[in-house]
Amino acid sequence: MEPIDLAKLAPDHLTKAIAESDGQTVTVSGYVRSTDKATISICMNRTSRSYTEYPRSSVVAAFRDDEESTKVTLLVASDAEVRIVRHARASESYGAWACGYPDIGVQEARPLGSIHPALAALAAEMRAVKDFLKKSSDRLKCDLKRHDNIIEGKDPEKTALEYRNCLSGFPPEDPNIPFGRPL
Repeated sequence: MEPIDLAKLAPDHLTKAIAESDGQTVTVSGYVRSTDKATISICMNRTSRSYTEYPRSSVVAAFRDDEESTKVTLLVASDAEVRIVRHARASESYGAWACGYPDIGVQEARPLGSIHPALAALAAEMRAVKDFLKKSSDRLKCDLKRHDNIIEGKDPEKTALEYRNCLSGFPPEDPNIPFGRPL
């Protein structure tokens, strides 16, 4: 450990800038890919094909670790709108799919009658599974609440009433609905 002369202590520039910004910033470190009057483009590493463009107006401060390093740290306003650029081959983009678009969201984008019957059947099955899972989830919530009431030692009759009300979908506070079912 090395002793330090207290008279020569100085605040870290980045830490000081972060403290003065009242937490309204984010810290970005990387290598400057390009710069112009409006933006500064930063890559995460020197060989990256992707980069992020930060508006100069949103950069609160810029720092370099040492004079020999080309890596920089920017303090950027947290609400700044940035542009993220990702380079890829054409075969990795949307053109790689046979119809020109990925199959994500197809059933929402077109009526089931306008797509292949097998896809329509699959979509209908998926909807049925989702509905079943939701009902099972609701039933599980009722079972867990009943279990908690029993463990807590609540009145068995009140617990049974709340459980029936939960299963039938009626709120347990409604005294006009006996056993959770309408008259």
